[in-house]
Amino acid sequence: MEKGFFERLFAGFIKFSKTYLFWTLIASIILYFIAFYFLKDNEQYRGACTQLASTLVAGALLGSIIRSNQFSEIFKDQLREIMFSEENLERRSDIDSIWKKVSSSLYKSKFPAISDDILDKVNNIYLPTNHNYYQESFEYEINIEWLGDGYIKLTEVDITVIIPHSTETVIEYDFSSTIDLPNTTELSHQTSYDLVSFEVNSKDELSSGVLTSNSLRGANEYKFNKTLRGSKKYEIKKKEIKIYNIYSNPYKKHTLTYFTKKYDLSIEFPNEEINVVFTGMGTKDFKEVTTAVDNGKRIKKRCNNLMFPETGFIIFYQKL
Repeated sequence: MEKGFFERLFAGFIKFSKTYLFWTLIASIILYFIAFYFLKDNEQYRGACTQLASTLVAGALLGSIIRSNQFSEIFKDQLREIMFSEENLERRSDIDSIWKKVSSSLYKSKFPAISDDILDKVNNIYLPTNHNYYQESFEYEINIEWLGDGYIKLTEVDITVIIPHSTETVIEYDFSSTIDLPNTTELSHQTSYDLVSFEVNSKDELSSGVLTSNSLRGANEYKFNKTLRGSKKYEIKKKEIKIYNIYSNPYKKHTLTYFTKKYDLSIEFPNEEINVVFTGMGTKDFKEVTTAVDNGKRIKKRCNNLMFPETGFIIFYQKL
């Protein structure tokens, strides 16, 4: 347990009480007390006593200068412990500013030319302080079917558990999917996206969220948003079905938006038609669990280490 302020202050006083300066000042105070209370009627002894006390005070002042390094080190250590203790830092309202100053100093000492860029990336991408929640677990299942003419059907089911800072934390939970359209116009109509279901804590919330779609140049973009509040934990389950051309979409990637404690991934595909190549993005912590299934192939990966935002995986499609 962290020591309190007064306990640290008392420890500093104990250290100071063992110094020459402390006892010199105590002796001077005692001599002054004797001179003015016990020798007030004896001018000769009173004068001698006060002169001795004054000499000790002068010596103490000189000693404080001579021993200033020793004096400052005693209290500098105590002050450092107080200022940078976990207890004190948790109460500070400017902790974000302190973090940036310390990080900036570290980066400038090692990478002066790119220190500002590093600080910006770390604060805004890898350690976002505006997130008051994290993913305790993320389970992602992808089933791939070959439809012919370069088209595949992906049935994706994912289950995520989000832990907010408190029940008052407001989370804007959103996800998106962008599908490139093939150059051949007559085939583009086969491309489709369907958000089949969306549940929060076993309750259907598909209609309470907002799903939007936009046609971009050569692509369709789909976005979904749902505001979460009032719970200590959110278990979110969603199912999506996507149909697209692998020549227009030769790869699929998934990156995280939140800190994620545990990640499980399963990808099943028909190994007689296509091959799928997996690689991690921003992490090497994915471990293979199993690969063989009946009438196809499965890539099953697990990451039990903390994953950062903007990390994830990418898979490449190879027609056999």
